[in-house]
Amino acid sequence: MNIAGVLLQVHPERMDQVRSALDRFPGVEVHKVTEDGRLLVTVEEEDAQGDTVLALHRLQGVLAASVAYHHFEPEPEPEPEDDKDAGPDDEAITA
Repeated sequence: MNIAGVLLQVHPERMDQVRSALDRFPGVEVHKVTEDGRLLVTVEEEDAQGDTVLALHRLQGVLAASVAYHHFEPEPEPEPEDDKDAGPDDEAITA
C-alpha cells in the first residue's frame, strides 16, 4: 500500500473543474481546500508507481503538485495454511 499526502496548487477559476476530476480518481480524497486555490489530498495506491500523483499534476487547472508525505507498506506475506489433520507425531514416521 502506497499512501501520499499531496498539496495541489490550482488556478482558482478552475477549482470546480479540478474538484470534479479528483472525485473520479480511485483512492484520492480531498481533505482541505483554501480560497487561494490550494488543496490537500491523500492518494492511496496498491502499487508503488505513483501514477495517480503524476496524473493529478497533469490535470488541467493544476499549477503544481507537491508530495508532502509518503508512506509505503509492503503487502503482508500470506500465512501458510495449517495442516489441521496432521498431529505432532505425523511429521516423519519411519519403519
